[in-house]
Amino acid sequence: MLPLFAGMNAMQGLQLALGAVQAFGAIQAGRAAAGTAEQQAEAMEIDGITAEAQAMENMVARQEDYENAMASNEAAFGLINRNPDDVAAFEDEEERVLMRDLRILRTKQELEQGKVKTAAMIEVNRGKNKQQAYFYQALGAGVESAISYKKYA
Repeated sequence: MLPLFAGMNAMQGLQLALGAVQAFGAIQAGRAAAGTAEQQAEAMEIDGITAEAQAMENMVARQEDYENAMASNEAAFGLINRNPDDVAAFEDEEERVLMRDLRILRTKQELEQGKVKTAAMIEVNRGKNKQQAYFYQALGAGVESAISYKKYA
């Protein structure tokens, strides 16, 4: 018989073994919860990167729309012999609208990125909290096992 179990009756040994298994299980569950939270946070960050790329595509598409519209309008203005001052005023207004649209798209992208980062941090903290709770559960199992051991001594 192992020296650790020398002088114990079967019930004492069983109580110690059960306590050890419960403690080990709780610690493993805590590690798993923390690992899952880390993976979910990484997935959120990847989604955020994807959303950022989509936002950049939207800004490029808006810029291209502007350039195409300006080319079409310049051609149309050329055909109808518009006043150059009117054309310049029109182009200035269109550029202001474009810049406003790009600022709005950029702000939305930054807000979304901040939201994703915050959600990822919350998820990581949630996992850490679960891991800590499982550690205390393991500690409780160990104390319960020790109390049971003394009860049967």
